[in-house]
Formats: sequence, structure tokens, C-alpha cells
Amino acid sequence: MNSRNAICKSFRNGSESNASHAHGTSRRTTKTRYVMVVVSLTGLLNANDGVCNPVGDDSTGFVLVDHPGNPPDPKTGCGKVDYPFEISRYEVTNEQYAEFLNAVARYGDSKGLYSELMEQHFFGGIRAEVRDGQIHYSVKPGYARLPVTFVSWFDAIRYANWLHFGRPNSGHSVLGTTEGNATVGAYDTSELERLGNSANIRRNVNALYWIPNCNEWIKAGFYDYARQDYWEFATGSDKKPSASAPTDRFNSANFYSERWAAPFPHLTEVGSYSGSGSSFGTFDQAGNAMEWVEDRNGSGRMALGGSLVMYESALRRTYRDSEMPDQKLATFGFRVARTPQAIDPVGTATPRPLMNPDPVGPSKKAILPAATAVPDVHDNGHNETDMVFVKVGYPGNDKDPLYGHGCVPYSFEIGKYEITNRQYADFLNAVASKSDPFRLFHEDMQSGVVGGIVRRKNGDEFVYSAKPGWEERPVTYLSWYMLARMANWYHYGNPRTGRSELGTTEGNDSHGAYDTRSFPTTPGAIVEFSKLPDRRNPGARYWIPSNDEWYKAAYFDPLKPGVRKYWDYPLMTDNAPNNSAPPGDRNTANYQTTQLGIGEPWYVARVNDYPYAASFFGVQGMAGNVWEWIEDWRSQGRGKCWRCDEWTRGLRGGSFNYSYLGLHALNLDPGDPAHGYFVYGGRLARASSDEMETAAEASCARLDSIFRNLTPRAAAVYGMVVGVGASLLTGLTVFGIRRYGKSQRIG
Repeated sequence: MNSRNAICKSFRNGSESNASHAHGTSRRTTKTRYVMVVVSLTGLLNANDGVCNPVGDDSTGFVLVDHPGNPPDPKTGCGKVDYPFEISRYEVTNEQYAEFLNAVARYGDSKGLYSELMEQHFFGGIRAEVRDGQIHYSVKPGYARLPVTFVSWFDAIRYANWLHFGRPNSGHSVLGTTEGNATVGAYDTSELERLGNSANIRRNVNALYWIPNCNEWIKAGFYDYARQDYWEFATGSDKKPSASAPTDRFNSANFYSERWAAPFPHLTEVGSYSGSGSSFGTFDQAGNAMEWVEDRNGSGRMALGGSLVMYESALRRTYRDSEMPDQKLATFGFRVARTPQAIDPVGTATPRPLMNPDPVGPSKKAILPAATAVPDVHDNGHNETDMVFVKVGYPGNDKDPLYGHGCVPYSFEIGKYEITNRQYADFLNAVASKSDPFRLFHEDMQSGVVGGIVRRKNGDEFVYSAKPGWEERPVTYLSWYMLARMANWYHYGNPRTGRSELGTTEGNDSHGAYDTRSFPTTPGAIVEFSKLPDRRNPGARYWIPSNDEWYKAAYFDPLKPGVRKYWDYPLMTDNAPNNSAPPGDRNTANYQTTQLGIGEPWYVARVNDYPYAASFFGVQGMAGNVWEWIEDWRSQGRGKCWRCDEWTRGLRGGSFNYSYLGLHALNLDPGDPAHGYFVYGGRLARASSDEMETAAEASCARLDSIFRNLTPRAAAVYGMVVGVGASLLTGLTVFGIRRYGKSQRIG
């Protein structure tokens, strides 16, 4: 017997003995038989990874969630479950999903269960290769035990159907493998192809495996049967977890807290936080991959648990995310639940999980190719330090009659391109060479994926430079506060004192573009949001574009035929663009379709890589690449919409990491102004003349009374009048087109 088997045998024997002792000798035979059944399902050793894994490969183990009839969470009303069930200890991994693909899609992927993004993206972990007339799916090196991502809600329920049917290996996605109907399978998928996202799919009554619903997921992660209460986090604690690399320390998780918690590729192997399980023994319900659950949330499907690209607020039991069920996103995965394999007849003292998973030993991780591996000889055409601006004229234009944005009663100028790494490095050298008290340099700009700036020490000073090949790509990890301070620097005429102070990056109510006195001074500092400026100071020379300014620069076209003078996408089109390789055509952008627009090692395009694709005013890159901050508050803690219980600034334009939804005129994403993610960037605007803001504001109010009084149904009718389909308006408005990931759901 090898050492691994000896360990598992020893643990199983101990579990049986302890269970029998706890239950008393009068029921010893029954209890021992029960524990042996559980052990047979969850206790055998996998010779490949050295931990106790289940018989078969349907999951890395299930845990029993018993104590039926528990109270609901008083904060959310979710969590009450009146029956025992089992839930997978970990998120479904790339290794398990690849086995699924080989079993049901090797003769063709008719249901789209595989995505090329699984191979192209740094969060994806599966490759596909055609050999001998079959498709062979394999795991990328180092990704086997990472959670599978780029799976839609539809993919997840088909995986559950496959488990329900006993993991058949026919190579086809048909009834009895991935497909079900009202009487066969865990989920009826018969209406999916016809109805798509609008299909009202529910779990079949006799389902053996399924995607957990909100009640089941919340109970498994947050409920403590001993306390008869809910923890704030699924790590068994009310205190904020520690964002760290994999560890066995209590209350730790993989989420974003001012920087990536783990090295590239930033996702962690399931069970890596072995000291931070829930009361029932699940792991990674806090962070790592966001997890689909069964329930609807608006017109989308709910997702819970936060992710590696989201802050601790998304890990709380009150957080709810949602996405359209057909979307395959970089940080969305899932776990499964099932009927209990054995139920304690007494209903007391049921065995807890057999053992905490040990983090898998060092494995070969995929390494992002060095930026210098691809020489950059691109002639960017605008190597001057200062930015290129274009004029946005037609002052006093009507607002978009469909969505109510875009009226600007004055002319202004806006950056033709997104701010580049070269430009931001120049800013840092000017104001943060001697010290960086406001953290204008984000460590992930140097060490994180798509970061393009290096900081080094030269004597007593810092020196910043763009990485080779990244000079003309957009700066990322940019927070709203960082961008506002850069606007102040431009307002003051680009002073080069090496310090961040009044007259360089700081302002008050009479100096600078933005009053920074209430900005947070350290990461995570408590902020009195009501004291923050709503907008720039009067007389600002440079600023972050307002929602109306950005919207007008992106979507307005005075020459567009018809009543509505706005396009749905920032490329003078109402159709979603393609994502062809640069230079593309007039309808090309860097965003996620069924594949990436720009692959490794860059992922983000140079800011002028698509010279033919521009708005009416000639602004480039407003579709995709990176999300761009706008000046306005998107929400101010008043509730009634997604993340509206928070104070957030707006983000527009989508990114390389999200779908066409982010590019659409209706989409306005929320972002905590202190957060700088790998998909956050921006551009600046500036005054066009001394007559700035002297035009009558009344010109922007011409349609106010119309929009104020329109119901959604009336707005849909009006949308048809101006030439935009009511179905698009109604469907997208209910969903609120947005991403995280976030996009988180950052995406």
C-alpha cells in the first residue's frame, strides 16, 4: 500500500470510529454503514494529486448539507432549505469539464459547450484539437485544478444533465447525454435553441444532479448549523477575509484587494485555501470564480460568491450578480449539487466532510510571454508627450431620444485615443518620482496581466517607463481618483516637481480641475462619499468626460438618417462590430466574441490599431479595449438597481474582456472610484474655447418632459418611431446591459 492510500485508509478508519462513538453503541452498525457509504464516494485517493478524491471523476467530492428546516438569512431572505442535499466541495475544474467535453462533444460541438476563449484567454484552461476525425479536448499545462471559466449557464445545466444520466460517453450532445425534456434529465433543454435567453428553464422534479439555487448555495456557504445563524463570508467568519496567495490560514480567499491575490494566471487551484471552508465543508465560495446558480435575477441568471477580480464587498452574503444565461465570461464558473447518497435516519450528528483538501503541491503554471518577445515596430504616428484631442461640436444637440443622454450645450475637445502607458509613465515621472503618497502607481501595472509600466529605483528617486511593446497600449489598473489627479496635472500645465501636491495633482474648490481634499489618502480608507465632488471645478481646463460628453463623442451623428441621431455602437453603426485583427475595417473593435480580438501576449490593442473605426467626430477606441471612466456618479447609495446601494462612478465602452453588451449605448457600468482593475482605463477632455459652458442649458432640456413621463412600454413604442426595435429596448433595459468581469463582474 502506498503512502497516499495509507493516509486515506487511516483517515477513513478514524472517521468510522469517531462517528460510531458519537452516535452511541446502540446504533453503531447503522452509523458505520452510513459513514462507509460516504467514504466510498468521497474518500478514495487520486494518485495524480495526492488528496482524497471521490470514486469516479464526476466531482472532487461532495459534502452533505443537512439540518433541514433552517431559518432563512434575515438580511436577504435566502438560505432556507427544507431537505438535505449534497453539494460539490469545490468548483468544477478544467480537468472535469474537459472530461465532459470528450464524452459529449468529440464528434462535434453542436451545443457550443466549448469556447475558443478557453484556450486563448489567460483565465481559460482547455484546448481543442481535431485528430482522426474527432475533437480532442485537453487541459492547458498548470490549469487542471483551476476552476473552469467561459462556461455559460446553459453549459452548466447541460453538465448537470450529463451527471444525471450517469456520465455517458457517446461523444454526442443529444437526449440522454446533455439534453433533457420535461420528464427526462435534470433540466428540460428542448426549448433552448428556439427561445434562447428567454427560455423559462427549471429543475425537473426527479433531478439527481443540478445547479444549486440561491437557497442551497447560501446555506452551504454561509449557514452555521451550530450557531443557527449566517456568517457574513463563506469562510466561516464575519470579518473581511485576507486576500492572499494559497494558504491554510483561516479566513483567506482569492479576491482582489488593491492587487491580485495570487500570481499569474491569478486563478487558484480549487481547495487552495484549506483553512477557510464553510461550516459544511465547501471551499472557494468566496472568490476565485463567480458561480452560476439556478435562480433568475431580472432577465438574467444569478451568480454568487464574487471572484478574483472583485473586491470583498462581492464576497458578502448580500451580494447578487447576474448575467444573461448564454454569456461565457472570463470569471464565471459553477459547482453542482445532488440528492443525498445516504441520509442519516436519526437526523442528528451526521458526519462532517471527511478531510480538508490539502493544497496541491507546486505545479507547472502557464507563464505569460514576456512583452519583449514580440518587437514593436508599429509607427503610432503620435509620439508626442501630450495627448491628441479632437473637437466635439454641434453644441446644444438633442439628447438621444431612446436613452436620454448625449446633449451637450457647448463645444469641447476629447482625447482621440485612450491614455497610453507612455503618457501615464510620463505623468508618474512628473509627480511621483520623489514619493507616491496617493498610490498613483499601481503595483499590478508592473506585475499584473496587461500591466504596461515598470517602476525602478534610481538613487533616491523612482523612474517609470512603459514596458517595451506596451508604450501605445492603454494604461490599465486606473482608478477614478488616479484619472482625476492626472486631469489636475494637465490643468496645471504638466508641472514636474516629482511630488503629488497642490499645484501638481491636488486641488481644492478654487484650484485645479478637481477638489481632491476628500479623496481617500490610503487604499481601503473610509470615504465620506457625500463630500466628494460631483463634477469638475468651474473653469477646469482638463477633466474626465461627463456621461453626456462621452456619450455624445461616441454615439452622436448629426448626419444619421432618421429622427434618432445616435448610433447604438461607437463606430457609426447599429450592429455589433466584428473583432478582426488590426487594422480591421470601419466596424472593428477589440472585444470578446466567441474568441478574443487581440491574443497573447497583449490582449489589449494599441490605441490607434483600428484607424478606420471611429465615431462621427473621429474618436477612436471607444468600443472595447478597456472600460473608460466617466465623471458622473452612476449610483449614490440609494438602492433600486444593481449595485445602487453603493456609491459608484460610471464606466463606458466595454473592454477586451467582455461582450458586445458593454459597447452598447444603453450600457453604463458601475465602478467604485477607488478600484483600478486590469480592464479599467480612460481618456481626458478639455475646454474648446473661452466660451466654455456659456451656452444655454435649456437646449438640453427639450426632451426632458418626454422622458420623464414615458413608461417602459411607451418608451418601447417611441423607440420604434425613431427606428430602433422595441424588443432591443425592452430586453436590454430590463437587464441593464452591464458587466464585472463585474465584470466583474469585471469584464
